[in-house]
Amino acid sequence: MEKNNLHNTKNSGFKTPEDYFEYLEDTILSEAKLSETVETSGLNTPTDYFEGLEDVILNKAKLNDKVSDTGFKVPEDYFETVEDTIIKTTKQAPKVISLFSKKTLLYTSSIAAAVALFFSLSIFGEGDTLSYADVDTEQLDSYVLNETQATDIAALFTETELENTNFIDYNLSDDTLDSYLEDLDENELILQ
Repeated sequence: MEKNNLHNTKNSGFKTPEDYFEYLEDTILSEAKLSETVETSGLNTPTDYFEGLEDVILNKAKLNDKVSDTGFKVPEDYFETVEDTIIKTTKQAPKVISLFSKKTLLYTSSIAAAVALFFSLSIFGEGDTLSYADVDTEQLDSYVLNETQATDIAALFTETELENTNFIDYNLSDDTLDSYLEDLDENELILQ
């Protein structure tokens, strides 16, 4: 509401409760009767409070006369520099601590490698060792054909071992050849 329109207002905005003035006298009289029946206010002073009060006040006054300084001092130019100090400390970049440092990563990877090596050494086994009979020839053939290259195999032999004469002059006895053919499966003969 604007200031110049205040003289035009008809209502002040304050209201009295209904029947306020009708019951006002009864309310005041009932509270007066209540105060006559209550003996104490409910507030108590400590025992001998007023007897030692004067001495306490005088002692404090004498002490204040003797001590002029409270013991608290504000550094010089404190209020002039406090704002700059606060701004400097809040603008500094926080120190970042990496969770995974190189040192920690090296330690954990070496521990993991040691555990993997520990379990792969068959320390817990009952002395089971592999022999040539345990190796499946089909798996070995497929590994050699699929996983190795000709240069890898050639590096295993010397030139003298790879001469054509070694393959031509190779003599097989008939018994050896018969036993080999008997061991072969019919499907293997068709595939080869």
